[in-house]
Amino acid sequence: MDWLNFHHLYYFWRIARAGGLAKAAADMRLSHSTLSAQLKALEAELVAALFERRGRRLVLTPLGEQVASYADDIFRLGREVLDLTRGQTSEHGAALRVGVVAHFAHRDRPFRRIAITEIGSSRSERSDVSLRLWMIGSRLASRVSGPPC
Repeated sequence: MDWLNFHHLYYFWRIARAGGLAKAAADMRLSHSTLSAQLKALEAELVAALFERRGRRLVLTPLGEQVASYADDIFRLGREVLDLTRGQTSEHGAALRVGVVAHFAHRDRPFRRIAITEIGSSRSERSDVSLRLWMIGSRLASRVSGPPC
């Protein structure tokens, strides 16, 4: 069975969240070349590009967007496991995820507004619930609205 190297995934995730190698390297107190090597190792392991260069910037590819989304969930769950084992209440609360097929979301733009309004109105009962509305297209799944709405 193949196993994903979670250290490489973590470095990728930090680069994606920071918006680039230089910022992530500074935040993590690592050299730019160390972080770059870890990213290249992950891309080689996955046999896929997660970023593309645009001038001096790194931009997530559609696959990179999806992997970053999975990494968000993986590392959020990791924090929750630590909270649980330490007897702490999770500060992250419950998450409600709604998937929408892009065909309907683009044809019927009011759907997004209705979904957020309907689900958001029940949020007053549970202030620890966050909402993620996903539009699933033929190329990628993209987050339309982030936590708490």
